[in-house]
Amino acid sequence: MLTNISEDDLPSVKFDKEIKDKIQYNKLEAYVTGNPKETEINEWIKQFKSNMQEYLVESNLGFLHNHDKRCRDLHYLIYNVKQKILSLKEYIGKKHIWKEEIENFSNNYIFSESDYKCKRILIYYNTNTKILDDFCEDSAFINDKLTNIKNSVHCPKILSAMSTRKDKLKTVRRMDMRKDKYTKIDNNCSTKFLDDIYTPFNCTPIVRSEQAPSVPIPNDNQLDSKEPSEGLKPKSPFPNGQFPATGEEVLTVPGENKENNSIGLVSLPIFGVLALSFFLYKHTPLKSKFHTYFRNNGDTPLNQNYEETEQMLSNIPNLNDMDPESMQYNISYQTL
Repeated sequence: MLTNISEDDLPSVKFDKEIKDKIQYNKLEAYVTGNPKETEINEWIKQFKSNMQEYLVESNLGFLHNHDKRCRDLHYLIYNVKQKILSLKEYIGKKHIWKEEIENFSNNYIFSESDYKCKRILIYYNTNTKILDDFCEDSAFINDKLTNIKNSVHCPKILSAMSTRKDKLKTVRRMDMRKDKYTKIDNNCSTKFLDDIYTPFNCTPIVRSEQAPSVPIPNDNQLDSKEPSEGLKPKSPFPNGQFPATGEEVLTVPGENKENNSIGLVSLPIFGVLALSFFLYKHTPLKSKFHTYFRNNGDTPLNQNYEETEQMLSNIPNLNDMDPESMQYNISYQTL
């Protein structure tokens, strides 16, 4: 049983493809537009007879299932084959001989009085009649397997194909109404009852489970690498992700914005310079140098203690010529 029915499984479509492949119909179509040799056409007709006989024997059971419809299909096919031969560009004298050869074979073998062969049917061939005949057959097939077709992934394509056929037949019906004579195959297949023959339906939606968004998981190489991935890298509280050098103090003020923190960082070197200057002033001879400078340039006299200190400092050699380690040995002792 077919579970995923497609347009190619519709009976009329399936038969048309099978029979045309069997008789190499596409090769005959190529002869119409090309320039075949006479021997090629003779060979094709020979193969056509052999292939048709073989097909009728092989498809005996299929013919019994819908015998009348298949016989009408063969009438349509034979008619088209004869028209293709008459459409050949060359061999004007030969074309009618080949056409007669096809017709005699059909009447003597296909449409003769046999159990598994078709009776000869006197029909007036019409493309619209063929469309209606196929439409009725495929509609019956669809109604019989409606559930499977609704659930098929090819359901929309089948709906589209049938809607196209029905639209063509509606045009035929409008012409039939003006003539007051409807195109008809039998009492159940007529352009008058198109809506009863086939009613459009809805395909069952195919629900596909949505995949959850994937979360990137680092592989072994990412875990072993020295640089963490961008998604796993912790954010540094310092600019550009750099940490301060050893010994460098960082001023952080809770609740302040980045601008205040930047001002604090800029002020650190200023405080460092001030602290260093105070240290040098307090613990090195620079203090005395400053006193001497201000005493020489200032108008306010210094008291006696500064004079005695200056006298004592005058006995100290030049600092630039002194070795810091031997400084204690070069200082002259003087009683204050």
